[in-house]
Amino acid sequence: MRKPRRKFRTLATSFAWLAGVFLLIGAVAGPLYFNFVHLSGFRADMETAVGRLAAAQRDELVVRERFRTFDNRIPQPPGFANAAAIPADLYRDRRMVLAGWERENGNFMIRAMTRPDAVRSDLLPAILLEQEIDPQGKTVKRTWVDE
Repeated sequence: MRKPRRKFRTLATSFAWLAGVFLLIGAVAGPLYFNFVHLSGFRADMETAVGRLAAAQRDELVVRERFRTFDNRIPQPPGFANAAAIPADLYRDRRMVLAGWERENGNFMIRAMTRPDAVRSDLLPAILLEQEIDPQGKTVKRTWVDE
């Protein structure tokens, strides 16, 4: 006949092995999830935002014959000629800073970057996407900068 203490030790050992296996799986799967799902989704959102803002700037050139500066750190959204091109939830995304300004050479720079508070809280790494548009509305340069 087995002693009850031996059953408890066997059960505790089994649970310890089970917990160890799950921790090992989590250690491998966690970074994979972060890089391939979480981070790639954020990059896609940044790319969508910059693309839509570039399209809105092209519409500004057609309607008003000039670019329109913007910064989503200012609560009031800019009055783009085609307001439907920029959904309010995209412009108010709290994970990224969206800004656009005219450079000295006449080109327009659109910048999307991770908000500093998201970087400080370790939710997202520092990522920057810049797209430069010439006065005719064509993309001159598009640059990704990672941490």
